Amino acid sequence: MQPGLNLNNLKYFYDAVESQSISEAARKNFITQSAVSQGILKLEKALKLNLITHHRNLFKLTAEGEIIFHHAQRLFGTLNAMLQLAQERSETISGQINITCTQSIAMNLLSEILQQMQTHYPKVSVNLKISKMDQISLMLKKGKMDIGIVVESDACEGFQKIEIRKGNFHLYSKNGAIGQGVYVDHSNGLFVLRLMQLFRRRFKKEMKILQELDSWQVLARCASQGIGCCFLPDFVAGHDPSLKICENLEPIPYRIIGFYPQGTSLTRAAKALIELLQKS
Repeated sequence: MQPGLNLNNLKYFYDAVESQSISEAARKNFITQSAVSQGILKLEKALKLNLITHHRNLFKLTAEGEIIFHHAQRLFGTLNAMLQLAQERSETISGQINITCTQSIAMNLLSEILQQMQTHYPKVSVNLKISKMDQISLMLKKGKMDIGIVVESDACEGFQKIEIRKGNFHLYSKNGAIGQGVYVDHSNGLFVLRLMQLFRRRFKKEMKILQELDSWQVLARCASQGIGCCFLPDFVAGHDPSLKICENLEPIPYRIIGFYPQGTSLTRAAKALIELLQKS
């Protein structure tokens, strides 16, 4: 590199042009006005170009100076982005995350992730609230919680969403047979209604709901005990190897998402937790 062609002198030139002031450039760089002027002269000498008009009380770029300034603008923009990224990566993630989710999400997904959070981010504390879906969306709207983690439904509309994972609902039983009827959580639930449509199309009759049990955890327990055929998402049923999928019906897809109010941003701690969930 030629003498004088260094980042310090280029920075003096860039700051002087941006602020239209030698004195302001000196203030930004904690040096004297004379040092700024000398730095610009060294830069011009190294480039063998006149960058500014050297007249008393007149600060104006030459045509070559305009070109060099735009190159410097891109260069320092890139450097600032690099420094910001390095700073974000070096800073310790800390703070509190206020999470609300359903019982099944907490038991089958979050319990393991919370242990990982303690290992990887010991300065992050997690405040977990287990609730029903209608209460979850209400708490988010009121700002009582930061993010909800749920199986996506109509109640998530109007919120910002982050996909965590995809999966499928199936009918599960101990022997893989549907039997005389089906156990579900709620007969009017979105996924149960889709199941009823599939059942009607496949068997040309209405599906018989034996009982509504209001909990995927209870349904999974019933199926594992051989009580009947239960309608479950695979992230719940997958924890019990004794359960078999009833193959007579096609799977019904779902998404697990993190959702939070429009116009808000997730903290670095919340993003870290979401990333762990996505990798799990």
